[in-house]
Amino acid sequence: MKKHKVFLILPVLLSLGMSEPGRVPDEVKDLYVVVVDSKGFEHKLRGLLCEGDPELRLKKGALKYRIPVRSIERVEVLEVGNSVRVKVKTRGGREEAFEVERRTKCTADSEAGSVTFYIDEVRSIRISEEVKR
Repeated sequence: MKKHKVFLILPVLLSLGMSEPGRVPDEVKDLYVVVVDSKGFEHKLRGLLCEGDPELRLKKGALKYRIPVRSIERVEVLEVGNSVRVKVKTRGGREEAFEVERRTKCTADSEAGSVTFYIDEVRSIRISEEVKR
């Protein structure tokens, strides 16, 4: 009887580890993203999510901000310490300095596959809407 229980449980355990990657929300999937990493390499990506969210979570003083990725034109890393100081430029032309948690994890797609990086591993992120042809 013990053998049969193992054979019944094994497929369930295996199926739990085989979940599909999360779907990229419509509001960011057509965004064209260029990331320059801390070593100076440029990465051309699409569909940026940070912490699985189509909004970037920032902090200024004691207040927390959430800015939609779609409304951001550029994020420039100014300083990496316990947190990351960034300058955010929005599509409206407004520039403002914020802090981001150092290990904020971002994901996007490339022609080679999925890309994962932490905000403290980049110099800049440029975001634009893809030109449809």
